[in-house]
Amino acid sequence: VGLDVPHVGEGLDTRELPPTREEENGVDVLVVRAEIVNISEEPRALPYLLIELLDPLDRVVQRKKLPLIYDDSQPSGDADMPAVPQMLPVGESMQVETKISRPNPTATRLQVTFLDPREAMEP
Repeated sequence: VGLDVPHVGEGLDTRELPPTREEENGVDVLVVRAEIVNISEEPRALPYLLIELLDPLDRVVQRKKLPLIYDDSQPSGDADMPAVPQMLPVGESMQVETKISRPNPTATRLQVTFLDPREAMEP
């Protein structure tokens, strides 16, 4: 039809940093870090990050959804979703860090992708 439909995370680049393992109160914790960069020429709405742990057959064995918050001064809704869309200004970047307690022992790798906030609200 010729309509340009933007995809989730369009204009944003994700740079994964190597994950690390820690122990907190005797619990194994996987620390996942990434840098999100606006590579477009206009401010971009921040979606959620979807972190998936995969087994050797590339099956998802664990996942975590993470809202991206650039500006903490904006009013927030509930603890999981900002009340107004978070925008990442042109050329700006942000660091993201999250922890996954008790990562599935069958996981051999992880992948980080963008997730539409509407999909993030689904169980």
